[in-house]
Amino acid sequence: MKKSLSALSVTGFICATILLGPAAAYAGCRESFCVSGRDIGKQHVVNFTNSNSNVHHYNARVNPPLNIVGSVFSSQVEVGRNVRSFTIIDLPSTRPVTIEYSIQACAYGGFPPHSNCGPWTTFHHAIQ
Repeated sequence: MKKSLSALSVTGFICATILLGPAAAYAGCRESFCVSGRDIGKQHVVNFTNSNSNVHHYNARVNPPLNIVGSVFSSQVEVGRNVRSFTIIDLPSTRPVTIEYSIQACAYGGFPPHSNCGPWTTFHHAIQ
């Protein structure tokens, strides 16, 4: 009986952690990007990977226009070549809400030197 109660307690703790903790969102892969994310209150953290080589930086934008950490009250931000995440802030408190975000990879070069960016890759995330 003791074993059963311990197992139930552990199972209850795990379920409560899943229900009450940050919600993970797996949006999947599209073009050269794979993304996942998690909701933390009025924020959505996006983690991404990219299979392109020679990337100088990434651009990220969100629609409807919401703020992204690192931008100056803007819905678009440049993400460094070694950074693989960005955070969308000030999400509406009403639920459900769907956000759309896009990422593009950019190289740097040419004459005169300039950014040469690939197409925007768009993902959708529904927050319950």
